[in-house]
Amino acid sequence: MKLAEALRLRSDYGQRLDDLHRRIERNVIVQEGDEPQEDPSKLTEEYEEICSQLVKLVTSINLINAEVKIKYAIRGRANEQELTMTQALAERDILKKKIQMYRSTVDGARLDQKFSYFKSEIKFRAVVEIPPLQKTIDELSANLRGLDVKIQEANWIEEYTERV
Repeated sequence: MKLAEALRLRSDYGQRLDDLHRRIERNVIVQEGDEPQEDPSKLTEEYEEICSQLVKLVTSINLINAEVKIKYAIRGRANEQELTMTQALAERDILKKKIQMYRSTVDGARLDQKFSYFKSEIKFRAVVEIPPLQKTIDELSANLRGLDVKIQEANWIEEYTERV
């Protein structure tokens, strides 16, 4: 199995746990004289089994991610960096946060979207310039796309092996 398939399995396990949780909650109380549609004890056993499998799966994925190396060139830099998958995932998360912050800053600086009914009464001005911020967003977005491609590529190349 490829690492990408293991990641999909992790997602499936999470959805399955959510589903089992809802089913357990729906069947713990019944009207006197009625029987539950499903046995909460059996559902709980299944829930516990999937939790055990998920712990092994996630632990193995994390150990693999600490070993897998990817090469990635940040846009605008000549040389590639070698990152572990764990580092690449952290870098991707930070790029997403930076993009979100810059986008909200640009949105906040657009005066035509805010205070339109105050224009004649109170004067407002943006204290940041939008074009340089937009350029930063574009560069960060390009880096994010490039890094995400490398991560996905590694996920489909790397074999998943249970490590625990």
